[in-house]
Amino acid sequence: MGKLWQRSRDDQDQSRLAAVDLAALKIDRPSVIFLTGFFTYDDTPEYIAGALKTMEDLVDKAPGDTSNTNVYAWSHAGLKEVFNLAAYDAMPSRRASHNGFDLAKALIMPLVAEGFTQNENGKVSGTPLPLDAARKNLRNITFFGYSAGTITAQ
Repeated sequence: MGKLWQRSRDDQDQSRLAAVDLAALKIDRPSVIFLTGFFTYDDTPEYIAGALKTMEDLVDKAPGDTSNTNVYAWSHAGLKEVFNLAAYDAMPSRRASHNGFDLAKALIMPLVAEGFTQNENGKVSGTPLPLDAARKNLRNITFFGYSAGTITAQ
């Protein structure tokens, strides 16, 4: 499975890259999720940091106050995921992106359902939020896909 990453600054103002715990993540303010390309793997921190920097620069240039916006980047576990993405691209009605399911479970479902959980057998439970609350929550998330990231988003 791929990973979600975020950059922060230490007390010497040095950039630090950290994997995000999807189980603990709560989207409660504007957030951009950059679904990266083929060669941004979990073990290529320089590509992950570069992806985050590019997206942070784009967000900084957006109109309005973007200082409250979180920026994240998704990396791929490795080359084998490229083959899974290619299979989906070739047969979208028969395949699904496992990363897409993981991202939806961690990022989207908590925004539209209260108490959302999935057990070890894959059974999901939760109470749908009122439509207006779900709409308001979903305004906080923007997906930006590039290359393989567009397949993950689909």
